[in-house]
Amino acid sequence: EMSTSKPEDLPDAGPEDKMSDQQQNNNTDTPPISVHSGPTMAHAVRIGPNQDLISSIQRAARMAMAETSNSGAAFVMTAVGSLKEVTLRMASAPIIKDQAIQATATTRTNDFCAWNENVEIVSLVGTLSADGSKHLHMCISKADGSTIGGHVISGTVLTTLELVLGTIENVGFKRKVDDTTGYRELFVAANKKGTSV
Repeated sequence: EMSTSKPEDLPDAGPEDKMSDQQQNNNTDTPPISVHSGPTMAHAVRIGPNQDLISSIQRAARMAMAETSNSGAAFVMTAVGSLKEVTLRMASAPIIKDQAIQATATTRTNDFCAWNENVEIVSLVGTLSADGSKHLHMCISKADGSTIGGHVISGTVLTTLELVLGTIENVGFKRKVDDTTGYRELFVAANKKGTSV
């Protein structure tokens, strides 16, 4: 039996769970949090056989953002489909600055895994920016039913990619190098009218 709680039924956070604004600002171990919101729109897309996975998703995201009032922020809401080849970067892989090396990864290593076989997309999530930057993760299922996931490097659609993208009005995503991680991480900002983030 499933139970539901109303907000007034939930306990207040205890003193140990509360952090003052001053404590939050003085905590140098925790990066600042930036929250911006706006109305969200859903955009349905079908990407056909033999299309490049990354550039097709980026093109669809740019089109979706152009249809949304002052949006510089897109995200994957849901996706299903199949690929005939895909390359994923595994967790904790080192940073490779040369995109050509990333794009031509063809052997299984601890850092990159490439499959030149038909796979099903089990899950695809991520964020996309108006400037073309993106952060996409995918889980795939192979013919034997085994699954694996990672950071999407490249891929080619086999039969279809049925994709629903979301866009956020008056919000922009941008990527900036984070000195603590070494990666270009997400920066969220209000997208002021007539400007892009």
